[in-house]
Amino acid sequence: MTDVTERPPVSRARTALSVSLVALLYLWVFPYHAVVNNPNENVRIYMTVALVDDHTFAINRVESTWGYVNDKAVREGRLYSSKAPGTSYVGAPFYWLLTKVTGRHALPPAHPTPPRPGAPPPKPPLDRTALVYFLRLTGNALPALLFAWFWHRFLDRRTRSPALRDAVFFSSMLGSSLFAYSVVFASHAQNALSFGAALMALTTVRERDDDARAAGVEPRASAGVMFLAGLFGAACTMFEYPAGIATVFVALWITSLAAERRRGLLYAAASALGVAGVLALTHHKLPAALAGALALGLYLATTSWRSLLRLAAAGLGGAIPTGLTLLYHHRCFGNAFKPGYSFLENPTFREETNQGFFGATQFSWEAGLRLWFDPAFGLIPSTPVFLLSLLGFGAYFSSASAPGEAPTRAAVTGRRVMSAGFFGLAVLALVKAARADHPDAFLVYRNHPDVLAGNRPGRLDASALASVDAVADGLDIIDCLNACRRVATLTSLTGFEALMRGRAVSVYGRPFYAGWGLTDDRLGFQRRTRRATVDHLILAALIHYPIYVTPQGWPCEAEDLVQALIAARDLPPPPAPRGQVQRWAAGIIASLDRRPPPSY
Repeated sequence: MTDVTERPPVSRARTALSVSLVALLYLWVFPYHAVVNNPNENVRIYMTVALVDDHTFAINRVESTWGYVNDKAVREGRLYSSKAPGTSYVGAPFYWLLTKVTGRHALPPAHPTPPRPGAPPPKPPLDRTALVYFLRLTGNALPALLFAWFWHRFLDRRTRSPALRDAVFFSSMLGSSLFAYSVVFASHAQNALSFGAALMALTTVRERDDDARAAGVEPRASAGVMFLAGLFGAACTMFEYPAGIATVFVALWITSLAAERRRGLLYAAASALGVAGVLALTHHKLPAALAGALALGLYLATTSWRSLLRLAAAGLGGAIPTGLTLLYHHRCFGNAFKPGYSFLENPTFREETNQGFFGATQFSWEAGLRLWFDPAFGLIPSTPVFLLSLLGFGAYFSSASAPGEAPTRAAVTGRRVMSAGFFGLAVLALVKAARADHPDAFLVYRNHPDVLAGNRPGRLDASALASVDAVADGLDIIDCLNACRRVATLTSLTGFEALMRGRAVSVYGRPFYAGWGLTDDRLGFQRRTRRATVDHLILAALIHYPIYVTPQGWPCEAEDLVQALIAARDLPPPPAPRGQVQRWAAGIIASLDRRPPPSY
């Protein structure tokens, strides 16, 4: 354990250099294709323009000018964004400032007046692409860089290892989905930044309390930092409705931090609150109210005047984004507690999202584990540096002092936390399940090409290989499909290929082609009640859904691309990058190539 007086000083120059390196990518990358008509971003831009140009939340005139956009809510003939309002709230003042500086708006005047004689001609509307870039810059990229400054300084104060600090900083800012969502005008990055800011604020208060007690003085109230914690914690929900889970987490941490006396009663209060919640869900109103009152009384017994000041400051901060969100609901949907998802224009989306928690009707351990550990899209495989967060948890919970010892701040560096590898568990489970379902079959296993190329983990160990009869890594997948009678897979497109070739398919996941009566499914599909044919799947997945372009970038039909692929069979393939470093470099160069294809 390390006392705070031994902490090395923070280098502002190093922080500025690190943030500048991050800014090179945040300000340079501009992925935008108008033909995609991304509703997640565009509906927020529409609302931002409506707030400034029309002084209303309704986006009717914006859509009539710019064209159709999805993810809308409809009420009494007015169109609204169904998304949480935070992103548009952030973009509106910047867009208003842009209109004042340039004298131009995105929309033409709603009620144009005849030009006066000798007056200069009216200025044309703002270019839509330029406006998208401006809103992405001011609404997401610049706030992310501001967060990066405080994030780097936060890390610098809490570790002695520059390598560890820089690994966490650059991996989180550039090697995670935060980077991808910070260069679009959407809420995911804003929600993450708000949550991170709230956690940094509460961590700061906790460490200040430990430092004060170590010095033998009473901790300060830190009302300003608690105000920021409440502000950013509630902002999570203002940006993204499902992020209400993050808001609840911040609120629980605030209440725990404010409990300073008889902390044993805090656990009793939490238990009483849980009982109240269960009783409320089962419609026992009076017992639920009594349990809630008991929980409140127990919690108040743990507080002091400093606790109440902290709770008031955090509550005042949280009231701002909460009030703005409720105002939006009341003005647009007639009820402060009813979001736009209750009025979605698309009836299918409306029916699904109004079930359970925004469409999630029950918890699935399989889905939860895949979100964290799936080699293809899981959080940990895509950003493995997040495993370092286990060190943070270990340091946090082990920093309590021994009896009679003054509390000190624990250093993250040097903590040893045991962790297990989950990367190959899904594949191992698939092999065991296939062998259990077909004990007498001749089982042939084929590794994913990305596994063979070293782009993802997932190779079977010796014990798993003992369950298969042969490995077909060197064979063409089409030859394998033609030779087999059944394919067992998690979610691979190989199952779809097998269906098109008349093979039986056992599915142990939930891919798009399962649940329609064509596959032998090991998991349930409550929403997929219709029956489909293979031709239906081919039409939906290969004809209606995709947007095809030629290798030269021109839009085309599926048949045109098939002809281009046939013609390319006799041409030598381009040389593939060798090794992971060359593949990584080639991907970075391709992502920075801003030359549009000729069709644009």
